[in-house]
Amino acid sequence: MKTRLLAVWVLFSSVAAFAGENATTTAPATAVQQALPPAEETSSNIEEEVYVRRFSSITEMGSTIAKGQGYFSVYQAVGIRVNPHVFIGEGIGIQTAPERGIQVQLLTDLRVYALDRKVTPVFLVQAGMNKGGNGTFAQSEKERLGDTQLNINAGAGVMFQARPNAAFTLNGGYSLYSDMNRNLHGAFVKIGYVF
Repeated sequence: MKTRLLAVWVLFSSVAAFAGENATTTAPATAVQQALPPAEETSSNIEEEVYVRRFSSITEMGSTIAKGQGYFSVYQAVGIRVNPHVFIGEGIGIQTAPERGIQVQLLTDLRVYALDRKVTPVFLVQAGMNKGGNGTFAQSEKERLGDTQLNINAGAGVMFQARPNAAFTLNGGYSLYSDMNRNLHGAFVKIGYVF
C-alpha cells in the first residue's frame, strides 16, 4: 500500500517537473493600434498589459474526512489559466484509508483567484466521478454507497505566490458523495503547489 502511494506521488511530481516555464507577458501594439491616433493626448505613456493564457498544474495532498474516518488524499490537476483570476482544468486524485481500500477521482476543477497579488483568496468547485471499492465509506450495508459516486467539492483557501510562476495553496471545504440513492457529506483540507 505504501509503495503504491509513493509510486503515485512520484508520478504526479514528475508531471509537475517536466512542465515548461510560463509567465505573463506584455503584448506589443498591433498595426491597427499603431495606425489609430490616440483618443486623448496625455503626458505619460500607458502600456497596456494583455494576459497570455498559460498552462498550469496543481498538485495537492491532504485529508478528506467522512463518516468519522480520515482518508489520505493526493490530487493532480492540469489546465489553463484563462486570465489571472480563473483556472479551468481536469484532475485525477487518489484517496485511501487503512482497511477501506483505494478510491480514484476524476474531477473537473474550476478555481477563482480573487486578487492578482502575491497572497490571494481562492474559491474552488470540483465535480466529477469517484470510483471506489464496495463499502469504501461505510461498514453497514444500509449506509453503503455504490461503487461509483458523483463527487462534488466546494471550498475556499489562500494562495501564496513564491515566484512569478510558482505558488503554494492551503484550502478546505465541503465534499458530497452520492450514488443517486444515498448521500454522504464530508470535509477536506489540502496543501498544494501551483505552477
